Amino acid sequence: MRRSLAGLALDLAVDLAAVALLAVYLAAAVPAGLSHAFDMLGAAAEHRGETLTDSRIRTFGDAYVRAIDDIRADLSADQAYLLVAAEDARLADAYWVRYELAPRRAFFWGQLDDHTDADRLRRRIAVNARLVVVAHGGGQPPRLYARHDFLSEIERRRSGTAAAGAHERP
Repeated sequence: MRRSLAGLALDLAVDLAAVALLAVYLAAAVPAGLSHAFDMLGAAAEHRGETLTDSRIRTFGDAYVRAIDDIRADLSADQAYLLVAAEDARLADAYWVRYELAPRRAFFWGQLDDHTDADRLRRRIAVNARLVVVAHGGGQPPRLYARHDFLSEIERRRSGTAAAGAHERP
């Protein structure tokens, strides 16, 4: 079947329009991308020779890095723990704490607000993890609890009698 001259002209016009749109996109995106890449290279050069610890402190803050290092010291590399995201945390905050504590095995138990019944939670915890890490958002350091202290805190929260200092490390 032969195509008409008008059909070929339409196909050519569509092809040229696509090429023109691609050229406009590249003209707008490439300079911005190159500018961002050069900014990142400048930032990398500015922090050349920085230790991993210094980089972590610059990124997350001293209190966060100290808390992670303390939790690492309290958890052996082969020890499992329960991980909970606090009310002010996003899931990404909890996942980042999990990354920082690797290779320790984490069992994620959701948001702290989801846990209102300590007895029910006690029955659901099938893993033999003695410690609970609560990840906070906004650059706040994670907190480490003994499992029974964490369950006691859940019970206190339920009854509305949260004790002062209940969020301190065991």
